[in-house]
Amino acid sequence: MRLDWREEQGIVDAAAADGQRAWVDDDAGRRVVASEGLRHRAASSSGPWLTATVRLPAPATAGSWATHLQQSYDSAFAPIRAMAWAFAGLLAAAGVLIVLAASWFSARIAQPLVRLSAAALTLGDRGELPVPDAAAPREIHHLRESLARMVADLEAQRQTLIRAAKLAAVGEFAAIMAHEIRTPLGIIRSSVQTIDAGLLDAQSQELLGYIESESQRLERLVNALLDQARARPAQRQPEHVDALVARAVAMVRGQARDKQIRIECQSDAADPVVAVDAEQLLQVLFNLMRNAIQILPAGGRILLHSQDDSESWRLTIADDGPGIPLADHQAVFEPFVHRREGGTGIGLAVVREIIRAHGGDIRLRPVARGACFEIRLPKEI
Repeated sequence: MRLDWREEQGIVDAAAADGQRAWVDDDAGRRVVASEGLRHRAASSSGPWLTATVRLPAPATAGSWATHLQQSYDSAFAPIRAMAWAFAGLLAAAGVLIVLAASWFSARIAQPLVRLSAAALTLGDRGELPVPDAAAPREIHHLRESLARMVADLEAQRQTLIRAAKLAAVGEFAAIMAHEIRTPLGIIRSSVQTIDAGLLDAQSQELLGYIESESQRLERLVNALLDQARARPAQRQPEHVDALVARAVAMVRGQARDKQIRIECQSDAADPVVAVDAEQLLQVLFNLMRNAIQILPAGGRILLHSQDDSESWRLTIADDGPGIPLADHQAVFEPFVHRREGGTGIGLAVVREIIRAHGGDIRLRPVARGACFEIRLPKEI
């Protein structure tokens, strides 16, 4: 069989691509044909090469030829290195994207938190909590609402402490007055009573009467301050509260009659038995009705209406007087705040403290005419 070696060399050259070399040996190990890069040098398998050998029957003899194909490590591993670099690039790009996304999210979350934190530090200086952007995370809005509720609770507690401090000041002030004024008043009244009015002329007797009546009025004022500032724990036990309302009405009936004021009672309570301190509740009802009588013009009207449910008993005390401006509905319960000439501004503050000591509440309800106080007391202790 005849072979065209140029054709065989072309086949070997075509099989040996870039970074590869190929040759064919006969049985004796002699090179029969080689690729272009090996035609003028001895084939060697040493060095950084990967070698593959295939033995096939020789086309012209009974023996076999060995076909050798070598590829350098650089070309063999080039796709792997390219893939590794591609993965490295992807990881780097992913890292950059993660950093950018984390920075964006942290800025989106941190900036509202920083503003809230700065606002919280200035709350003592009457700062206000900023409203987060609509695009801010839901958790930021919830945090702002929680802080706002906490601030409102703290402010309510602060106001409670202020009221308690004012009432404590009232008690201290009343004790000082009792000590400093009662004794001189007693001496003045005793001295006036020892004077024989028959030895005085009419004008002197009139002046003496003024001294005695005014000293009595001062003593009543001191006693009123002491009664209203005197605080004691509520001794609660089941009482028929509608009956207590009737007793309080009877206590002020004379004052109301003098001013031609009608007092009407209406009870829709199915079970008007509530655990209360009867004496303190009478003081509350007496103060509220006396205030109404003092401010109402002649011919006025006071309506007391009680209701209940399974949990509480409610009483409204409404009048048709000049009323209280809506802006003053909370202020009237503060110590030393009053709208009536000659008032001390203590009565309603004490009333609220008594009601709250019973676990209830008192408020002014907005009405078209006059004033309407609503008392709510829980039935259970």
